[in-house]
Amino acid sequence: MILSVILRYVKTYKGINYVPLTDSSNLCGLVGDNGVGKSSVLEALDCFFNAKSLNLNIATKRSGIAETKPHVLPIIFIKKATLKDNIAKLAETLDKLARTITEPDVTLSNRPFLKEFIQHRDLFMQRNNTSGEYLIPIGVDHNGQVTLSIFNCRKLVELYFAEGADGSATALSDKDVTQFLPLLESIREQISYIYIFRKKLIQNHLQNCRQMKFKPSWGNH
Repeated sequence: MILSVILRYVKTYKGINYVPLTDSSNLCGLVGDNGVGKSSVLEALDCFFNAKSLNLNIATKRSGIAETKPHVLPIIFIKKATLKDNIAKLAETLDKLARTITEPDVTLSNRPFLKEFIQHRDLFMQRNNTSGEYLIPIGVDHNGQVTLSIFNCRKLVELYFAEGADGSATALSDKDVTQFLPLLESIREQISYIYIFRKKLIQNHLQNCRQMKFKPSWGNH
């Protein structure tokens, strides 16, 4: 289940954005006026789960990729029984981080977004039993490489390396972050995400009608 998603310079989303998706174990809904970014969220998740290229925000052309660092990072609950061995250990590390992280653990610029996550996380856990699941924040950047976004902090260094942690490291290196790739691949294998854009459905319907020489008809279903 997808709890929420962090979007950074993806399609209509400029800067870092925390988007909550549900506070229930069996319901998710996106509601809003046209143009607020509902389709952008669904498309970004499609890129994550199905390894597609991100549709970047126009600001990336002006400010550059190095400055904007576009990425999408879903925060996911996944059954513990579905992950084994080393992949389970990677999941345990991120789960412990996601469940215990506090605002002082991250940089000042990231604290407003982490605060939103913590409030959402705590509300969800008050309402739902998550003891049999891992809570995993993991995403991809514009190159399809693993990113941990605002969760890559000193606390993660300590959890990942334990007693062997470098005392001066404030975050995992890019090389260390790539060690979470098997976990990302396992999540993609287990979760099927299908995004069907409504406009495409209409286009396909019209095309089928033309081929069958029927007049288009629209129902309320």
